[in-house]
Amino acid sequence: MKPKDLEFRITEEDDGSLVASCVNKDIFTQESDLEDLKNNMEDAIRVHFSDSGMKGFHVHLDIIESQQEILVAA
Repeated sequence: MKPKDLEFRITEEDDGSLVASCVNKDIFTQESDLEDLKNNMEDAIRVHFSDSGMKGFHVHLDIIESQQEILVAA
């Protein structure tokens, strides 16, 4: 699986923190704001795929029907 195939759902916790969980891989991260969450996601994806030699991706943010999703694009 390539990073561009990953889809994340973002939920807000009771304490206001944001949690991103990948729909199709075991990748999770948490942060207090969306920009920091995006940076954490890039790190988590890089670590998850470190053995595959994957490079050159970026995290693209989209909001779909009031539900935040992060789509990772190459």
